[in-house]
Amino acid sequence: MLDYRVVEMAAKIPHHQKVQGTTTKWLLKKIFKQQLPQQVTQQRKQGFALPLASWLCEELRPILEDALYDPLLIQSEIFNLSQVRQLADEHWSGVRDRTTPLWNYLFFARWWQQYNQLQRATMRS
Repeated sequence: MLDYRVVEMAAKIPHHQKVQGTTTKWLLKKIFKQQLPQQVTQQRKQGFALPLASWLCEELRPILEDALYDPLLIQSEIFNLSQVRQLADEHWSGVRDRTTPLWNYLFFARWWQQYNQLQRATMRS
């Protein structure tokens, strides 16, 4: 379905032929109606969720722990790391789901580490 010729053809189809009322992908569903089961063509759109909460407790925990004690972040004083560590403890102990703030912190921490490495490399050259 992602062949460039299919994408080019789909781009040429007027919007009103692709959508009927609130039904999206109308033309696609009509074309494949005979080949696909009804449950597929009538299924509502579903999101795709990542298991971040469990990753932060398992696979990503060592990386998060390193980020909580990263000297660059401690020195920067951007975050109140004792509060971030408390959020991590609550999450790891199951007291409260702190996925969003911990994921945001970890994402920023990884960016901060990369940014600072690039800055040091630039200064050396």
